[in-house]
Amino acid sequence: MYKIMSAVSIALASVSLAQPQDQAKARNAAARDTQARAEHRQERREHRREGMRDRIHDRFDADDDGQLSDSERAEARAAMHDRMERRRERTLDRVLSRPLDQLPEPVALALSEFDLDDSLTIDADERVLLEIEIDARIEAKKSEMLARFDTDSDGQLSKDERDAAHEARRARHEQKKAEMLSKYDANADGTLDKSERQALRAAEDRPDRDPLLQMLRPRRGPGAHEGRGERGPRGDRTRSRRRQG
Repeated sequence: MYKIMSAVSIALASVSLAQPQDQAKARNAAARDTQARAEHRQERREHRREGMRDRIHDRFDADDDGQLSDSERAEARAAMHDRMERRRERTLDRVLSRPLDQLPEPVALALSEFDLDDSLTIDADERVLLEIEIDARIEAKKSEMLARFDTDSDGQLSKDERDAAHEARRARHEQKKAEMLSKYDANADGTLDKSERQALRAAEDRPDRDPLLQMLRPRRGPGAHEGRGERGPRGDRTRSRRRQG
C-alpha cells in the first residue's frame, strides 16, 4: 500500500512539475509565432514599398536616368495628391451615404458636430464644413511631422527623414503593443484572444486617434466594415443573413 501511495505521489509531483514547463513552452512557441508574423508583415511592407518605388520611376522618370529630378518628383507628388483626394472623396461618399446612427460610435460622434440640423445625415453644405475641418487636421498632422523629422528645415521629408519617421512610428506601435499585452494578455501567451481584445476595447477609448482621419484610412473607415457586418443597430441581422446566404 505504501509503495502504491509513493508511486501516486511521484506521478502527481511529475504532473505538477510538467504543467509550468508546458505553459512555458506554449508561451515561447506563441512568442516565436508572433515574431515570425511580425517579420513576415515587415517583409511584405518592404516589398510593397519597393514595388511602389518601381511604379513611380516607371511612370515619372521621363529621362530614364534611374532617379527623379526635382520636376519629376513634383509631378509625382501632384499625381499622388490627386489620387489621395479621389480616394478620400470615395470614402466620404461611402461613409456619408449611411445615417449617423448606423456608423461606429466614435465616427458618429465626430460627424454629429457637423450635423447642424440634427437630421442624422450630412447634407452638401454640412459636408463642405466637414471637408474644411478634415483638411485642417491633415495639415496639422503634416506640420507635426515636419516639426519632428524635417531636420534640414527644407519644408519636406527626404528619404532618410521619412525612414526616421517610419522607424519612430514602428517603435511607438511596438511600445503600445507591449503595454497592451502587459495589461490584457491574461493567459500570458503573447497574443490577445477574443475575450482579451473585448476587454481592451471596453477599457481603452483610444483618445490618441482622430476618428475623422481614421475613417479615411484604407480598411479602417466605416465603409470597410461592409462584408463583415454592420456595427450599427442592424449589424447582427446583417451578419445572420450573410451566414444563411
